[in-house]
Amino acid sequence: LPVEEREQLQTALLLKQNADGSIALDVGDILSNTTKIDGTLKVTIVSAKRLPKLDIFSESDPYCVLLLEEPSDSGESVVEPVGRTETKKDDSNPIWNAEFSFPLQCDGETKLSAVILDKDEHGGDDLIGSVPIIISDLPLGKEVDKWYKLRNDSAPHLVKRAMLRIKVRFSADERASIECNGHAPKEKNAGHAKAERLSLAGSDFINELQWLNDK
Repeated sequence: LPVEEREQLQTALLLKQNADGSIALDVGDILSNTTKIDGTLKVTIVSAKRLPKLDIFSESDPYCVLLLEEPSDSGESVVEPVGRTETKKDDSNPIWNAEFSFPLQCDGETKLSAVILDKDEHGGDDLIGSVPIIISDLPLGKEVDKWYKLRNDSAPHLVKRAMLRIKVRFSADERASIECNGHAPKEKNAGHAKAERLSLAGSDFINELQWLNDK
C-alpha cells in the first residue's frame, strides 16, 4: 500500500481501539501517524476564582474570550476568536458555565487560549490573565475538567492566586476527513451564561494581545 493509505488505515485502527476502550490515546498519539485530525472541540468555561481587583471602587467586571491559534500555509500563526462569555459585573469569583462546540482540524501546533478581561465602560478592556491549552496534549475523546492557573506575563503579581476552571474535550471524526475552512461555534446557554461569538471587531482586540504569540 502507498504510505498515505497505510497511515490512514493505522489512524483508523487507533481511533477504533480508543473508542472501544482497548487503548487510551492522547491527540498527539494520533498526530504521530497523520498530519491533521478532523474532529469536534467542546469547551465549557465554568468559572474563575480569586480574580484581582482592577477597578478602584469595585471588583472587576470579567468576561472570557476563547481564541484559537493555528499555523497558516505561510507558516505564521493565525489567531481567531471563537467564543465569548457574558460579562459578570463586580465579581471576583464569576460563574459562567458557557458551552461552545465547533468543528476543528487539529495539528500538533493547534492551541486554544482562554483569556479573561475586565470590561471597562470608559476605555479599553484590561487583560486579567490567560490559560493556553495545547490540543495535542489532550486525551482523545475524554473530557478534561480542571482548574488552571492564570498567566499574565506583563503583570504576574496580579494573578498569583487567580484560577480558571475549564472543561475541554476533543473527539476525532471516525468518518472520512472533512475539510473545515472556518470555525463557526455552535453555542449553548447553560444557566444564565449567555455565550456570543465575537464580531469582526475582535481582530483589533487580537492585534493588541501580542503576548499570545509567546509559546
